[in-house]
Amino acid sequence: GLCGSLALEILSYCDYIVALHNSCMVGCIGSQVTIQDASKLYERIGVKTLTIKSTLTPDKNSEVEQALKGNTKPILQNWLDPGAQDFIDTMKANRPNISDKILKGSTVLSQEALKQGLIDEIMNFKSLTDKIFGGNPFAKSTVTNQTDDDMSLSLVKLGVLASTLQIALKNEANEDLSQDEILDAVQQKVNYLAQNSAKVVELQAKITELETEKNAETTKLQSSQQKVQELQAEIANSLTSQRSQARQEGNDVTPPAEPGDDGAEKSFIVPGEKELKETFGY
Repeated sequence: GLCGSLALEILSYCDYIVALHNSCMVGCIGSQVTIQDASKLYERIGVKTLTIKSTLTPDKNSEVEQALKGNTKPILQNWLDPGAQDFIDTMKANRPNISDKILKGSTVLSQEALKQGLIDEIMNFKSLTDKIFGGNPFAKSTVTNQTDDDMSLSLVKLGVLASTLQIALKNEANEDLSQDEILDAVQQKVNYLAQNSAKVVELQAKITELETEKNAETTKLQSSQQKVQELQAEIANSLTSQRSQARQEGNDVTPPAEPGDDGAEKSFIVPGEKELKETFGY
């Protein structure tokens, strides 16, 4: 959002300067120094300042001392004007289309910075990557439909990857790589990662499909078990009802207790009951 003074001088060495939105602040070319004299404050609180210079360097910090006495000419002549001139010369050399007006030191927003030749364009991250990569498959596969934050992260990852590849391949070839060679190496690496990523996505989809089938079979099994339990309960209730009805009709199949028994009833198996019991386990 802000690029001014020394930061702008450093940035001027780039081939292309882009502002990411209209509210960026650019400029502040030149040199400035601010000096504060706190000697009176120190005196009030009892602090005495004593400065001792070497006789070999009597002019040390003389510019500041003269400025504190009201004479700013030494600072202007020795520091500020030479520094500002060097700054201006650098900006003219690096930015041939820069206006003389902006070289006076103003700080402006993006649109005015573009007019004054401080920057080359205003665009968001997506437009920037499209411009850098020229809409090639790499750009389409990695930066489409991303937010500016995502785009920023992608560019950072790309920079790290490119630097890593450059170092590794430089060691192998013992020479620097061109920008195209670096981009080709990055493209190959990204293509490999993209293929593996596609395989992972495919496997994840298959896992999801199998889990869905498993859940469906589990639901069917639970439903079948519930039906078996219901049938077992229905059969048990039916047999109990049949026995009760048989007793009422005098057809009870349970004989009376024999002498010497403990009084417990002995029941006979109703025809077909044994098969039912073995089948349903009631």
